Amino acid sequence: MEASRGDLKKRAIFAEKKCEKTEAELQIANGTLEVLERRTKTMLSQIDLLESRALTAEKKSEASARHLSDLESRLADTELRVKEKSALVEQLQKQLAAATSKKVKGIRLAGPLVVELTLSGGKTIACVHVHVCCGCRHVSVVCRCIIWCSDRHLEVHL
Repeated sequence: MEASRGDLKKRAIFAEKKCEKTEAELQIANGTLEVLERRTKTMLSQIDLLESRALTAEKKSEASARHLSDLESRLADTELRVKEKSALVEQLQKQLAAATSKKVKGIRLAGPLVVELTLSGGKTIACVHVHVCCGCRHVSVVCRCIIWCSDRHLEVHL
């Protein structure tokens, strides 16, 4: 019986040590679980933040697309206006050339509303500026004035 008591004591000591080891492992596991729970909460909050940022980016993208569409529309309108102004300048060039054919040797378009005239003597008159005033289209050439009135009459003042 003594042997079995000694054996039981050894077993009890072994079981107690194993129990202490298991408790230590359980404490470590609980600590690990708490760390994992904190990390999970952090990750979930980061996911929420990323979703919020994605939603904001999507809204900004939609706004940018609308803005781009508006800019494209405005560009098309501007291109149309430039074409109209270019046609007006070409028409004025032709009328000016016809009215001053003896004196003007060459006409060059220097911009949408700017024309350079080369006179027969080789002198270049810098620019013709086209603007609208009081319903008439006035073209000023340095010291010369050409007026195209609404009745399509072209006057050349030299």
